[in-house]
Amino acid sequence: MTRTRVPAVAIAVLAIVAASGTGYAAFTASAYIGGEAAAGTLGPLTWGSYAAYGYGNDLTCSASTGATVLPLDTLDLVASNLVPGELCGYAADVDNHGSLPALVTERITSASGGLCSQLVFSDLGFTPGAPISLGATGSNSWSISGDSSVPWGGSIYLPSSASGAYVGLSCDFTVTLTGTAGT
Repeated sequence: MTRTRVPAVAIAVLAIVAASGTGYAAFTASAYIGGEAAAGTLGPLTWGSYAAYGYGNDLTCSASTGATVLPLDTLDLVASNLVPGELCGYAADVDNHGSLPALVTERITSASGGLCSQLVFSDLGFTPGAPISLGATGSNSWSISGDSSVPWGGSIYLPSSASGAYVGLSCDFTVTLTGTAGT
């Protein structure tokens, strides 16, 4: 077997390359993502301008806005001196002060009073109307875009079938409008 001799020059070059740290290296490059996320706001829902209307002999209809939690979040509806067949109606704007659209549903509950079993409340969500004593949820939902309002109208009706057994009775009720956003 013949031995090949590596010339001294080649050994010297390899020694210099190894000592200098020179060799084969990969190139690298980077790209970055900077992120930020913020949730939108929902509501509050408040009442805008309103008007009351009605018809009947001695019927009194009134509407006023007040606060239970936030300014103007409660629309107080009053119908007095109702006789069978009379209707007391209201109109108002529901304002969504949030940045997100709100899907609004309604729930009506009776707080007290024997007349609640006869009165019918009607509006967008309860068309054609729901007896107040049911504690019903509106059959329709409707949407309010962010930072906008929609007109709302409702009425309280004492059907002509109400008997004299309801003379002098009253009804206290609450309609809760609940807005939701997201899935």
